This record gives sequence, structure tokens and C-alpha cells, in this order.
Amino acid sequence: MVKEDLEAITSDNHPENGETPRTETAIVARKRKNGNPKRNPKKKCKERLSIYDVTQLIQSRCIKSRLELVCLAVQQNKEGKSCLAEFIANRGGKTVEEASALVKEFSEAEEKFARVKKSRIELLSKAYNGFCAANCNRRWKDCVIDVPKNIDISKSEFCIAIYTA
Repeated sequence: MVKEDLEAITSDNHPENGETPRTETAIVARKRKNGNPKRNPKKKCKERLSIYDVTQLIQSRCIKSRLELVCLAVQQNKEGKSCLAEFIANRGGKTVEEASALVKEFSEAEEKFARVKKSRIELLSKAYNGFCAANCNRRWKDCVIDVPKNIDISKSEFCIAIYTA
């Protein structure tokens, strides 16, 4: 200890007479004690939102864009609910975009899975009996009939090739 050791070597800026230097935490604590808080004591969010929580919020409110989500966060923040605003500010744009992408993925999952379970021939049959794209007027059938002629194979070979594919 410096106080007890008379031959101790100290730096030029070392305090004399046992005075200890003030630390940053002590300064902050003193300011808070004197009524000078470092941050504005606004109502803080009790729990942090997870990406799942935000996806549920986006889905329940039918939010389609980041701007809509930010507007909702601003509105909630004015009401004293800062959870969503803190999520957007702290997690960054990539996380917000990820939440939006997850909402889309969740909503399309069942339909995509049902399509994956069907065979290609079932999909082809459904397309054959279904609606055409805009301005098609069922001309695709004529194109399919012309393909074997254009590549010089028989219709049966072409049908077998389609079925095999």
C-alpha cells in the first residue's frame, strides 16, 4: 500500500493525501442523486420483443411494409409503449426485414407444402384443366401440339417424354 510504504514510487499525477480519483460511475451516481439523470426516465419496455413477437404483430395487423411498422412503433411510443420502437432501433433493418419475410413464409407454407406433395403429372393435369395466364386464351395447347412437329418426333414419344419428366 502506498500510504504505508514510504519508498513507494508513484506517477506524477498521483493524488496526494490519500485522495482517490473520481471514477466515471461515481460521477454518474452523483448526478443522478442530485436530480441530473443520465437518461430521460420514460416508461421502459418490461420485456424485449422477440422476432416471433414482431412477426405475430405484423401478421395480426396486416402490415405490408417497414414504414407501416415504424409508424405503428411511433404511435405506440407516444402512448408509452416503447417495446416495438426499441426492437426496431436496437435490432436494425435486417432483423425487421427478416420478421417481414417470416410472416410471408408462414402464410405461404401450407400452400407450398401441398404443392410439393403433388406429383409433376398431377401439377400438369391441374394446369391443363385450370385457368390460363392473362392473354393466353388457351394458345398454349396449340404450342404443345406444335412442339413434336418442330423437333421432329412423334406425339407419343413427346407424351412419354413429358410423362417421364
